[in-house]
Amino acid sequence: MTPVLILLGILKANLLNSELQRLWGKLTSLSPGQSPNRLLHVLALAAIVMALNVISYTLASSLFVSNVGAAGLPLSYILVGLASSPIYGWFSQIVDRIPHHALFRYWALLTGSIVLGLRALLFWDVQPIYYALYVGVYFLWTLQLDILLPTLISDYFTSREYKRIASYITVCQALGGFLGGMIVGLLANLLSTADILLLVPTLYLVVFALVWNLQRHEQPVPPEESDRHADAPPANLGDLIRDYPIFKWLAGSTFLWIVLYGIAEYLYFDAYALHFADRPESLTAFLGGFSAVNSILQVVVLLFVTRRLLIGRVGVDGTNPIYPITTALAFLGLCLGLGVGWVFPAALFAHFNSSTIDTAINQPVYTLMYNPIPNRDMAKVRALTDGLCYALGLATTGGLLWLAQAYLDSWSIALFGTVLSFVFVAVRHQLSRDYFQAMVTRLFSKTAEMDLDMVEEVFQQIPDNQIPRLKTLLREGTPQEREKALRLAARLRVPSRVLPEVKPLFCQAQPGQERGLFRFFAKTPQDKVLSRFLWEMLESSDTAVQLLAFEALVARREPIADAWLERLIASSAATIRGLACVLAQQSTTLTPEVRQRCRALWEAPLDDETKTVVIRGIRNTGDVTMIPQLRSLLQGASVDVQIEGLKGLAQLQPEQDLALAELASGFLDHPNPVVRGAAVDLLGAVQLEAFWPDIARGLEDRDITVRGQAIKALARYEDYNLDRLAQLYLTHPRIEVAESAVAVLATVKTSRAFQFLEGYLQADYRRAALIRDWWQRLPGESPQWQPLVGVFRDRTQRVVNQVFHVLSCLGNRRTLAEVRQLLQRGEKRDRDNALETLETLPHRRYVFPIVPLIEYPDGPVAGFASRDDDGALTLLQEMLTTEDHWIRAGALRVWASYQQEVPPGLLRDRDRVVKALVQEINKTQGTENLSFDRILFLKTLVLFQELSLDELWSLDRGFQKRSYQAGDTICREGELGRQLSIVYQGQLQANSSFSEEPILLQSGSYFGDFGLFGDTPYSATITADTDVLLLCLSKESFDVLVDVIPKLNTCLAVAARYSSL
Repeated sequence: MTPVLILLGILKANLLNSELQRLWGKLTSLSPGQSPNRLLHVLALAAIVMALNVISYTLASSLFVSNVGAAGLPLSYILVGLASSPIYGWFSQIVDRIPHHALFRYWALLTGSIVLGLRALLFWDVQPIYYALYVGVYFLWTLQLDILLPTLISDYFTSREYKRIASYITVCQALGGFLGGMIVGLLANLLSTADILLLVPTLYLVVFALVWNLQRHEQPVPPEESDRHADAPPANLGDLIRDYPIFKWLAGSTFLWIVLYGIAEYLYFDAYALHFADRPESLTAFLGGFSAVNSILQVVVLLFVTRRLLIGRVGVDGTNPIYPITTALAFLGLCLGLGVGWVFPAALFAHFNSSTIDTAINQPVYTLMYNPIPNRDMAKVRALTDGLCYALGLATTGGLLWLAQAYLDSWSIALFGTVLSFVFVAVRHQLSRDYFQAMVTRLFSKTAEMDLDMVEEVFQQIPDNQIPRLKTLLREGTPQEREKALRLAARLRVPSRVLPEVKPLFCQAQPGQERGLFRFFAKTPQDKVLSRFLWEMLESSDTAVQLLAFEALVARREPIADAWLERLIASSAATIRGLACVLAQQSTTLTPEVRQRCRALWEAPLDDETKTVVIRGIRNTGDVTMIPQLRSLLQGASVDVQIEGLKGLAQLQPEQDLALAELASGFLDHPNPVVRGAAVDLLGAVQLEAFWPDIARGLEDRDITVRGQAIKALARYEDYNLDRLAQLYLTHPRIEVAESAVAVLATVKTSRAFQFLEGYLQADYRRAALIRDWWQRLPGESPQWQPLVGVFRDRTQRVVNQVFHVLSCLGNRRTLAEVRQLLQRGEKRDRDNALETLETLPHRRYVFPIVPLIEYPDGPVAGFASRDDDGALTLLQEMLTTEDHWIRAGALRVWASYQQEVPPGLLRDRDRVVKALVQEINKTQGTENLSFDRILFLKTLVLFQELSLDELWSLDRGFQKRSYQAGDTICREGELGRQLSIVYQGQLQANSSFSEEPILLQSGSYFGDFGLFGDTPYSATITADTDVLLLCLSKESFDVLVDVIPKLNTCLAVAARYSSL
């Protein structure tokens, strides 16, 4: 082991107290199978690489400024820019072809040899040597710190682990930079700058040894599945510019950043050269000390300013302009300093801005601006902006400064930098604005996952630069795109800007588009141009257009004169007359004749369309005096009218109205679930405590819509009856009912509600901890004990699902959907990415207890213990007394495999699962053909993985076992199928006219799933290769089970993706 590792090991062993030792143990055992010295290797490497770069850059800068002068910087920038492009291009071609540890080692040897050679050539004292040294070191800084080191670390740590250790790496890099600067500062008093340069090849040998040692003792983490199978080809440059308007501002920002950085560097190095003209060794010491102090300041600013004060409170948009503004101030300071003679202090501030503020504030915020770019295009975008634009910027900087040296003095160059910095401010401002545009691009992308609700939550007003895009979508988009465009257009500062595109849609409204148009006009009452348009449309001869305009005007609360009402009440369309009579109810100046017409309308039978329009009108006016009319409209009405009427009554906020509560309770047993849901919603709006039990009944409804309405209704009662809710429903045997109760508590969000939620989860946490303890004590991986392993997996997964449900109800639904997708892939990197996401949630305290369950879903890391039969039976006896009936059943299944009699206590067990298993064991006198084994078999199928063991127990009752002998025909191609068949034992062969090769169906394969949804012909003739046992679910049984297991429909929808045929 290298001396650096030995030193860090001694420090760990002797200086850390017990608390830090526990932290160190947590950090150094991030993944099973990895050496605890892995983190030591990485931290040592990070420190040494940073020290190496600081020493190299300080020495090269000092030698260059002392021997060439700041006047040579323009040419050096041109050389760096010209050299970077081909080298980065070549590097991008080989970086994934050579193992990263080997690439780093070879690069360290090559670079160390080159530096040693350049040091030997310094005795010539010619400028090309200093140029080569400075340009090389300038290039190596970015390559080693931004590419080689992060790439190597990502080979040995997952993204979640990387995030966990990132702060420690940053601290070690800061310490490395500090030590590098201090070493240069101290040695400058003893040795010449050229002699100190001999330290650099020595440090490259240390880097080589560290990487070699890392390779010998550690195993890389397997690559991500997404890295092995790209899901889409990378976009070309034209596509990136077209699809992501933010791209050009990202590229422009990078270009301006490096140009301004180079100009500032030229000016402050020129100032240093003048200040230390007669003391070159003092310049070396000064630059070393500045690097040391700068390393510490970067960490302080990053941790205590950027993360806590800026990004946390001001936000990305507010933090983004800070660095451009400080850059402008730095150039203004240089102008002032050059004018009044304060050059050195101004140069110090410019240097501080280009190092500390850039690294600690600008770079983290700038990285966040890439968030709207999809992952599949991220690498290409970063390569173009941070690679190509960086190189072009450096070359441009060199050319500009070369010309400026001939025609301008330092003050004029500083003034040019000031002007350019204000352009930089403008570009970064536009970058913040186009952050939204990039999100809209993802929203309308065919492959995007951006949600419209998310966009509306983040941006209260849509920027005007989106108008052309919205206009195009309204003219040429699909119906779904037009609906999204209308929702976004309603948030424009002046929504009428899209009126020319909306008008044709309004005049020729297609079925299904009327509601989208209505919402657009209803949500924009402040736009008077839209009001004038609606008044024009009110005079249309087309009844549908006239009705849409009339409803929109009512929703916008536009005052309608009596003359207009009289005219509309005289309309030939009953729908328009009905809506006009709703408004007439609020008028006190109408003639008796008009009022008589309205009375006649209310007394006459109305068709369903008119009733629906009238109900919507009452709802939009918010007139509580119309409640009697609403109640009368519900009598003898169709289901659609009843739904609209109940919704209308609920929106009128009829609190404490006993008559309405009694009316709503009469619909709670309606056969239509939407009607039941609307009735529950109305009871919630009434808020009479006497009807709380009626609303709570909705949590037990079989329909998810009714349960959803019951959740919202109960949440309106806040803390009322929460103890009863928790007592009756949190422990309900039906999972969906308990989950609904959780959703109520999560929606209420009072302190008492959170107490019940935490109490609910604490029981699960304790159960999961006990299961993991038993899991660690299982005697080996014998098949004899696999039934218990299957039960343990299900019970721990149930705990995870319950925590996920709580988090989802607390407002993290979208995030949890992404997390579930990551976990379903089964890769370690994906699991760690999911955990990293979970640990950023506002309610992450609920996540921490289940981290081991997610991180190690196949059991504790420690593995299994060896145990004799007596010890095994003792462990089983412990499990047989647990309250979890599935663990008791699993323990009994294993107990029976030891040829032991059923314990007397279980003979009296009243649980249905345990009781059924006891009866089967006693009947068969063994463990053959047990329903328990079938249930665990069904759990292993992709088809039913989302179902719990309790749900599978009910599902198993619907399956029939059918045996076939080898050679039997199961079904023929073209025959109608009405059942799902799963191969339980044996092997089948499927022959289809669509395929020349037969398909073998083995245990776990299934076919005929489409027959559960209708008469569907088989696509192949299936025969038995061997004796076969099939589990068959008929359509009749399926139709019954769907009511018992609501998730079964979703499972069968997934079946088509994994079907064997």
